[in-house]
Amino acid sequence: MNIDSINPDNREEIVRNQKVLMRQNKYSAHLMYNYKIDSRNTVTSGVMVDVYDVKFIDSVLIQTGFYPRKYGTGYGALAQLYSMWKHKFSEQLSLNSGLHFQFFSISKSFAAEPRVSLKYQFTEKQSVSLGYGLHHQVQPLPTYYNYDLVAMDGKPTNLNMGFSRSQHLVLGYDWFFLKDFHIKAEAYFQYIDKVPIEQFRSSFSMLNAGADFGTPDNTYLVNKGKGRNYGLEITAEKFFSKGYYFLVTSSIFQSHYKASDNIWRNTAFNGKYVVNALGGYQILFGGKKNKVKRHTFAADAKITTAGGRYYTPIDLLASEAARAEVLLDKQAFSQKYKDYFRMDMKLSYRFSFKKMTHEFSTDFQNIFNIKNIFRKVYNPRTNTLNNEYQQGLFILPQYRMLF
Repeated sequence: MNIDSINPDNREEIVRNQKVLMRQNKYSAHLMYNYKIDSRNTVTSGVMVDVYDVKFIDSVLIQTGFYPRKYGTGYGALAQLYSMWKHKFSEQLSLNSGLHFQFFSISKSFAAEPRVSLKYQFTEKQSVSLGYGLHHQVQPLPTYYNYDLVAMDGKPTNLNMGFSRSQHLVLGYDWFFLKDFHIKAEAYFQYIDKVPIEQFRSSFSMLNAGADFGTPDNTYLVNKGKGRNYGLEITAEKFFSKGYYFLVTSSIFQSHYKASDNIWRNTAFNGKYVVNALGGYQILFGGKKNKVKRHTFAADAKITTAGGRYYTPIDLLASEAARAEVLLDKQAFSQKYKDYFRMDMKLSYRFSFKKMTHEFSTDFQNIFNIKNIFRKVYNPRTNTLNNEYQQGLFILPQYRMLF
């Protein structure tokens, strides 16, 4: 893929400034064995292998030539081996414990991860649980192949980047009440370390990767960053019965990180709260003489509201001088976008024959056409800051035949 842009000085001139080919195929295999020793003990073991076939080419125009920001081709593999033991001390108290191993061939990283949880069913419909787990995660694959545009020595700079590591502690409560209702609450704390950051003083951390399009181009990263997340999640659910259902999930949380500048900051994802509510109602009509067995009308809706993401402000004067976006690194993730709100609705009508069902539906996404900000960008032509918005109102009609 070639990426062109308009010359800011001569808007009639098109300049090719980037050549990109990003291909990533994954082939997976999973073998699991479950063995029940007796009524109180069950052991589950398995192996998972993911093989990656990658080709990353991302070159940018520098003066008269194209130079790689990312370049890598070939294969890599993530192999995982696990074993879990579930033991019932009694009908009320049970223990889940296990050990998980990972090996990533690209960085030659190995990790062992113990995990354990204890659950107490103190009534037929109520239980509490406490769990701890150690987890490791590979980085976005293209970032392993970042190149140094200054040295230009033809070598990827991040092939030695190891796993990020996180420790999870979760306290949970479950309550099934009445016939179709369920409430679940979880309080959690997550401590993260071995996060890739830059070797010189900066605010960059791989924990913020994915907040915008693309993957970071930072080079010579080392696993010395830290992070922490903690919060409370509550879910209320009514299972489908009597023609309707609903599900409400809410989360109140904090998310921070520390990079090589040794300052605790908000992560890009620290919206501080998220609420999702969805539900639906269905009406059935009897069939008629034309062999239609059943008519169904359904209405479903979803509402999402969340705190705005944090972002790094743009240095307008420096951007004007460079003719490109320059961020205020010392003020990283110090400003916050407006809160997010969106409502979707779907109306559908189905009529069923003996061997076939026809469905007509219309999906109204962002029904109120709310302009939720995705990010602020610098416009070099006008030397102004502009907002890029997420999807507005989108209407999707659909027809399906089900056999």
